[in-house]
Amino acid sequence: MPSSGPSDKSPPPQTVDIPPAGSDQLPGDANAYVETLRKCWATGSRLELLTLHIPKYASSLAESRTCANNYLDVIVNDYFMHFHWKLKVSEEPPTDVSPISHCSEALTPLESLQKQRKIASISKTIHNWFENHSKAVRKLGVSAKPKNDPWTRLLSQLSGVSPHKPRMLQAHQRWSKDFYKSMVKERFEAQWELSSCSPKEKTSFRDLLAQTEGKEAIKEWKAMLDAPPRTDPVSRQAALNRLASFAGPLLSGISLALGMHVTLMVGGPEPRKQGKISVISMHKGVDLRPQPQNWQTANKGKFKTVTKLFQEYLNGCYSK
Repeated sequence: MPSSGPSDKSPPPQTVDIPPAGSDQLPGDANAYVETLRKCWATGSRLELLTLHIPKYASSLAESRTCANNYLDVIVNDYFMHFHWKLKVSEEPPTDVSPISHCSEALTPLESLQKQRKIASISKTIHNWFENHSKAVRKLGVSAKPKNDPWTRLLSQLSGVSPHKPRMLQAHQRWSKDFYKSMVKERFEAQWELSSCSPKEKTSFRDLLAQTEGKEAIKEWKAMLDAPPRTDPVSRQAALNRLASFAGPLLSGISLALGMHVTLMVGGPEPRKQGKISVISMHKGVDLRPQPQNWQTANKGKFKTVTKLFQEYLNGCYSK
């Protein structure tokens, strides 16, 4: 309200005169600015703001629920720093008002209560929003069952684990796979003729053999997924030899999705070189020359400078 008389005091903090969320709200209603929100309520600048916080929230949630809740407080504070508490979620903030101008506004007791109710409502809504939108990020983490985690199955290929779960073969497939006709059939049939088993039992025996070996293959495959990568020199060299076929499609996919050049540099002691520091690089993307070249081949001299800097760094990362 305007002053009843002259005063030498500084003017009160700037406030934003925004009408209640619903025109049918009664005067004095503590929930005057609380809205009932539906799915996909966050749009425009609100969606942009919240989306920026998803990676940090997901990492906090992976650490602990307490860390996630603490970070939610940061998000809520950031939200109300940009959006005045009297605004509807469908309304964009005025462009001529500073985002922090309303932080120290003078409120009546009723307005203070209305603000508390609005903050509590939005806080709950934001919590639910992040729970839903961080699920996709959490799926990229480690699964409780490695066989169901696509990243575990992908990275295990470097260790030589098949990306596909072994399939339990039918009897005729099992025998065909083991070259039954060329290697075992004659001896097997001769021994079988000496037995008193019926042809039906022969089929059952083959089925039992196929099922047993199939279960063992699946068990072995799961054990390899559950186990950490082997760290002996032979296994590490074998993984390094698979790097090109493993990382090549990934680099191509990243380059295609981003429309950018991609470089992978790997360095460290290489087993087959008696532990000598090696630097291996892979590149996706070429220049516009008549004969296109990637970063490494376009200027080998300058690229050697990059490799040398990386190698100098690696020399301080490993003990002899």
